[in-house]
Amino acid sequence: MKTVSFFNRKGGVGKTALSFMFARYVAAAGNKVIFIDLDPQRTATNHFLRCSDIAKKDILERNIFEVLLDRKSVAACLLSVDTNTDLLAGTYDLAEIQATASPFCIQDVQTVTKDDYDYMILDNAPNFSNIIQASIVAADAVIIPTLPALEDVEQAHWTLDRVRKINRAADVRVLLNQFSYDRFGAMMDDILTAYRPIFGESLLDFAIPQSQKIRAYTATGEHVTTAKSKAAILDGFAALYSYIAGANVPALVDF
Repeated sequence: MKTVSFFNRKGGVGKTALSFMFARYVAAAGNKVIFIDLDPQRTATNHFLRCSDIAKKDILERNIFEVLLDRKSVAACLLSVDTNTDLLAGTYDLAEIQATASPFCIQDVQTVTKDDYDYMILDNAPNFSNIIQASIVAADAVIIPTLPALEDVEQAHWTLDRVRKINRAADVRVLLNQFSYDRFGAMMDDILTAYRPIFGESLLDFAIPQSQKIRAYTATGEHVTTAKSKAAILDGFAALYSYIAGANVPALVDF
C-alpha cells in the first residue's frame, strides 16, 4: 500500500479538492483506496457524502476520531463509498485531539489496512498539529499543492522545507494548482521555469488547471468526461497518478 498525503500549511490552495479527486481517479483506475479525512472541517467527507449512499448519521458514529481515541476499530469505522473506495470520515471533534495525538497514530492505521488497499490517501488541515505530523510521518509521498501567486509559493517553500525535516524518506513534491493561462498571461512551461529555482526538482512538471468543472465535481459529484473543456483536468490527474504509481498511465475516459 502506498500512502499519499496532501498538505500545505497555507489554507485555500486546493488540498481537499485535489485529494478527493485524486482518490476518485485512482479508484476509477481499478485500485483499492482508503481515504482518511484528518481535517476537522471535514470538507472531504462532505464531498464523499454527495457521491455515495453514506448517511450523515453514519459519520457521527463511525469516523477517524473514534479510531484515534481507541474507542472503535478501523474496521468498525470504515464507510464504503463504492466498490473500490472506503472512507475514514473526518469530524469536527478532531480539533480536540490535534495537539495530543500520537505522532505514530496513522502508522497504527496503516498496520491494520496495508494488506487490503493499494493506496491510502490523506487530506490534512492547514496546520502543523500532531495529527498532521503523524500524516507526514506515515507518508510515502507528500504532495504540496500551491497556487502560482508569489505569496502562495513562498508558503509552499516553507512547507516543503518543514515536511522534509519531519520525513526525510518521503518523496515530497510541489504541485501547481488552479493554473490559468488567462490570469497569468504565460504558458505553463514559462511558469514552471520561473518557479524551478525556488523548488528545484521538487516542482512537478505538470499542473492542475483552474476550472469550474472541478468545483462542480466536488460540489455535486458530476463526473468529469473527455469533453474538450475537461480534457486538461483528466490529463493533470493522469500525470499525477502516473508520477505516484511510477509508470505512465493513460488518461481515463471518465471518473
